[in-house]
Amino acid sequence: MEAIKLTTLYSFVLEKLYGLMADKAVGNMIHYAKDEATGLNRYFRVEFDSRFVDLEFDGVLPEINFDNVQLVDESKFEFLQVIQRILPLEKLRFTGFSLLNIKEITSSYVIEKIKNIIVNLSPGQFVYDDISKSLKELLGNNSLDVGLMPVLKVNDKLVVNCVEDVNEQLVATCEKYKLSMDKYMSAIDNYAKNPQIVFRKNVSEVLDGENDIFPILRTMGVEGLIVLPIYFQKQLVGVLTIYSKEKDALQEQMLSALEPVIPLLEQLLQTSIDDFKIVLDNTVKEKFTFLQPSVEWRFNEVAFDYLQQKERDKKAEVQEVHFRNVYPLYGAVDIRNSTLERNYALRADMVHQLHLCITILEKLKKEKELGLTNEIIFKAKRWLETINDFISSDDEFQLNLFFEDEVKPYLQHFTAQYSTAAIAT
Repeated sequence: MEAIKLTTLYSFVLEKLYGLMADKAVGNMIHYAKDEATGLNRYFRVEFDSRFVDLEFDGVLPEINFDNVQLVDESKFEFLQVIQRILPLEKLRFTGFSLLNIKEITSSYVIEKIKNIIVNLSPGQFVYDDISKSLKELLGNNSLDVGLMPVLKVNDKLVVNCVEDVNEQLVATCEKYKLSMDKYMSAIDNYAKNPQIVFRKNVSEVLDGENDIFPILRTMGVEGLIVLPIYFQKQLVGVLTIYSKEKDALQEQMLSALEPVIPLLEQLLQTSIDDFKIVLDNTVKEKFTFLQPSVEWRFNEVAFDYLQQKERDKKAEVQEVHFRNVYPLYGAVDIRNSTLERNYALRADMVHQLHLCITILEKLKKEKELGLTNEIIFKAKRWLETINDFISSDDEFQLNLFFEDEVKPYLQHFTAQYSTAAIAT
């Protein structure tokens, strides 16, 4: 906070004394306050208006060369230390008055926060709870239950994925109200076949032709419900559900408030689906040999069951795959455990190449100390840790890129620039 105040102050000083125009955002601060009625945060932008402030400097105004000054986040605090020595506060005299303009920006701030969460998403990172909390802030009601469910399928059948806790809330809800998970999933599956926007202020009222999920919601004590299907490139990727156990808690304007975040949720849900498919595909490749397309469906099911069991028991083992009462029309020879043996050989080969890479680069360091050499050595050692126990198909692909795009060009450049007998050795 002290640094922000000083940044605001010296931006004003440099503008008044040297005519150096600062970014208009400099001096603006974001504050939040908890709304006592809802228990949620509301966000405000405080803008500093200095039009009615005059400034005088005690003594001869120092000359400053601003040609190379750029107040970026990484350097502005260092710049503040320098400018305070050149223009100490005790030599500055302010007269007049300033204004503070306070504007609520809860909606735009929360949307930007959701955007930052999704843009900076790391593989395997669970952000659905953060998104749900942010949506509550956007809607301004803490009593709402907000859920976001990606449409994950195995062999075109809707499934609940516990691997990354994506549907943890769904499982917890069924356990809390002693509901049948199969019945709940069947109701959601029926909705997914014919998705549409649902806005019900009074769920207790029974309507003709309503979805099977409404009796379940009444069992849970739900009074109001909003269901929004989320599409990505015209494909259903998820469902946003908002329900309340308080009467008249849902308002029509909530739909328009949610409209700006829908494109962001589309991207998040599609990313979850893509990650799920990658995990499932890697599991099949790791545990089984090369598969014919006609039988992949069965191995996908077994791999999914294995991932679910592994989440509960780290020692879980993959089931054997049997096709009962199925007789092949032709026979073929396969090598037992060929996939595992290939993975072992591949990992050993990659480990050997990484050790050679590190050894060569360590020798090059003695010939010519370059920062990039240390960086590539660091990455190579990190790769050794990554593939210590197992190497996936994605690891293989990324590691080959590392050798092709980073190691090889660097060695060629080094050889061209610093060719010596030591390098040849």
